Amino acid sequence: MLELVDTRIRSGYSRYGPPPVAVYELRAVSDADQSAILEGFEALAGLGLPAPDLGGEPAPSRLARGFAALVSALLERGGHLAGPPVVEGPGKPDGGLVVNLPCEEPETAQKAAELAARLLSAAETSLDDASRALAAFLDFANARMPHPDARRIIGMARSRGLPVLRLDQHPFEFSSQDRPFRAGLFQIGHGAHRRVLAGAVPSLDPGKLIHVASRDRLVARLLRHGLPLPRQDLEFPNKNRATRAARAAERLGGPVAMRAILRRPFAHALGVSPVFEPLATEPQVLAVYEAAAAGTRNVWIEAHVGGDRIRCLIIGGELVAATRGRPPSITGDGRRSVTELIADAVHAAGSPRHRHAWRILQAGDRDLAARLAMVGLRPDSVPDRGWTIGLRGDGTAFNGGALEDVRAALSDPIRRLAERAAAVCGLPELAAVDLAVVDPGGDAAAPNCHVLDVVPDPDLASHVEGRPGCANELHERLVETLFPPDRPARIPTVAITGTNGKTTTSRMTAAILRHAAYQSVGLATTEGAYVDDERIVGGDVAGVTGAAMVLADDRVRAAVLETARGGLHSVGTAMEAVDAAACLNIASDHIGIDGIDSIEQLAAVKARALELADGQAIVNADDPRCLAMLERCPRAQPVLVSRLAASSTVRDHRAAGHRAVLITGADDGREQLLFADGTDSEVLMPTHDIPAVMNGLLPFNALNAAFAAALCWSLGIDTAAIRDGLGGFSNSVEGNPGRYNFIEGRAFTLLTDFAQNAHGLAELYAVVDRLPTAGRKRLVCLTIGSRHREHIDENAADMLDRFDHLIIGCSEYADSNPEYAGDNPRETMLAQFRARLLEAGAAPERFETHADPARAIRRGLETAAPGDLLVILGSPEVVLPELDAREAT
Repeated sequence: MLELVDTRIRSGYSRYGPPPVAVYELRAVSDADQSAILEGFEALAGLGLPAPDLGGEPAPSRLARGFAALVSALLERGGHLAGPPVVEGPGKPDGGLVVNLPCEEPETAQKAAELAARLLSAAETSLDDASRALAAFLDFANARMPHPDARRIIGMARSRGLPVLRLDQHPFEFSSQDRPFRAGLFQIGHGAHRRVLAGAVPSLDPGKLIHVASRDRLVARLLRHGLPLPRQDLEFPNKNRATRAARAAERLGGPVAMRAILRRPFAHALGVSPVFEPLATEPQVLAVYEAAAAGTRNVWIEAHVGGDRIRCLIIGGELVAATRGRPPSITGDGRRSVTELIADAVHAAGSPRHRHAWRILQAGDRDLAARLAMVGLRPDSVPDRGWTIGLRGDGTAFNGGALEDVRAALSDPIRRLAERAAAVCGLPELAAVDLAVVDPGGDAAAPNCHVLDVVPDPDLASHVEGRPGCANELHERLVETLFPPDRPARIPTVAITGTNGKTTTSRMTAAILRHAAYQSVGLATTEGAYVDDERIVGGDVAGVTGAAMVLADDRVRAAVLETARGGLHSVGTAMEAVDAAACLNIASDHIGIDGIDSIEQLAAVKARALELADGQAIVNADDPRCLAMLERCPRAQPVLVSRLAASSTVRDHRAAGHRAVLITGADDGREQLLFADGTDSEVLMPTHDIPAVMNGLLPFNALNAAFAAALCWSLGIDTAAIRDGLGGFSNSVEGNPGRYNFIEGRAFTLLTDFAQNAHGLAELYAVVDRLPTAGRKRLVCLTIGSRHREHIDENAADMLDRFDHLIIGCSEYADSNPEYAGDNPRETMLAQFRARLLEAGAAPERFETHADPARAIRRGLETAAPGDLLVILGSPEVVLPELDAREAT
């Protein structure tokens, strides 16, 4: 059997391509099974699927590449694109392989993989069963095809170096299943500079949409500006019953057109036209009323006018395309019913999108039923031979119709009329103007030409189908209109990675930017994502989730993005580039997780954050692994941060004309931050003037401050603003929650922090040694061991040596840690801790363990006596509310 073990999605930019990228884990199979599967590839021809060329590779790799080729073929048949696959392995103990496949829509990519595994694994599956499974998949995939305009515009934006963020995938909520298209919502640009598009339609000010949202407002506006319209029945606009609609038609005399009074958004993607015409009799009016009203109970009646229906596309105020659409139709043969004729059209459909359109017609809807009723037919009716029946109101790229480019035939007056209609409705960027034209080369007045509609949400794909030689011209024009050369798309953005200090450095950087008059600074950290002081999402979002939420907020004018190992390794990054990136340090943490088995591999993962920098790459010059990362950053200027100003590394770096931020000794014996630009230098400030350093008690915060200063210096922030920002940043609960917060108001000293590895504990021990303590030293620890079992073995004895009493608890990470798999993961972890403490010689009364973190915190507060030092290590989201609750009682 070829077993598909797991499918996941990389929702960020990675070395495998732009998002999304499907990741398929495949289990190795026996030699006999491999032979059977390779033979199975040949049988795919019976389903119309190509057999991949797998010669010249070892059997496991051949299987993986063959699997990827089959998934790609299935996606293509379903109307989706796939990028080149990357096969990794075999490297796991079970010989498994991983296939990374760039795709367009995650759910479809997963379904394609499941079908591919089924087709290759079940040799006994009949061709009929396989055909039915393929047809079911195609229905699923067709319904989720990316909007063709979105596909082209995203490609066009990326080719111009504009940042793109998909809003129809993780981490954003999926919208209703009833939305017109499932994949096609995205933004170009970041933060305050972004433009959101659905398909080709840019977001609009609601104040502009009001002119075209309802038929009565649109008609009034067009009449006020003197544009030629069909005759209107304005005296009695309230047509909320079929009989009233019939009376309106009688008043107008002759054939009429009926449409809903309220516009249906993205009607083009639904494949339906809002207009029913010509209606020449009362039975026809009554027959289509329900379909036209579309649930609003109100319709608009106006005179039907002759001429071809031509849709004019306006981009940037200019007519760039004009298309005549022919609706999808069937032609009777005197033998088969309407239903049977539509079924034949499904099988004959030449593209996935046409197949999907005819499948919708095959399922039937109110619009189709009304159009059949207009000509006296039902689905089971048998049309006469040669009778052609239109099944929709017009033809588009989404409903199976035919399209013809007629732009060259339009006279200049008609072109100007279309442009004027869009302008008077306040739609300068994108609009469509529907015209009824008798003679396209004639004048722009009635009876030759009438304005039928002004559409704020047109598609471009229909015009592309009518102009097959100009596939990207319209989409390029729209991107140029939305982002002319003088319009910025990016906001100042920095990324921060490393093992320890990331959150504090990120908060310091954001504080400086706010002092530098960057209103609305976005910040993503392990403690949540923020816009200034407003938390927009909680939890650990130091990766794609937090960055995407910040970059998709219209208020944000600068972004600071903490970028952790987990997200970098598993899903990538939310952005393709940043202005500056920093790596603070590399320490042994998270080893043995996600295939990272050495500190060198860990450094390689974190280096990916630096690779994003196209301005400055900032590294810790005192950490060789950080320093080595600069070789991977060819686009960026190197900036060093160091305590060793006299080292040869720093001297050579400065001699080459590069920048550095140094922590050096001042004349008074204290430390100071120094900006070095080549051989020139400038003192920024004494580190003791930074409240977060606490007069030297927290020297590591001087290093964090140096990185924050370097990042802001790289963004062009002046030194005064950097100095003021750092001078106003403290370790308060408000400014830096969970990071060396000293909580006052108790008879004992209370310190909270989030140290979670040996490096963080070493810094903590140094702080504890400096604190004068008359009583006992107590520790409540909720961090060590929850993520990594080996941290217990590495740190239990040292914790016992440093503190007089230990209270060991857990965090939520223990619950999902596979090292503690079983019915009670927390108890498994605590048992490990108890065993290591006893092995280290601890008397039972020197420690206690609690599975409930709140209980562990309460016990620490209950046992602390006047003069004691109580240190609580845990997430501020857990610790601080519990401290507040205890204080309140």
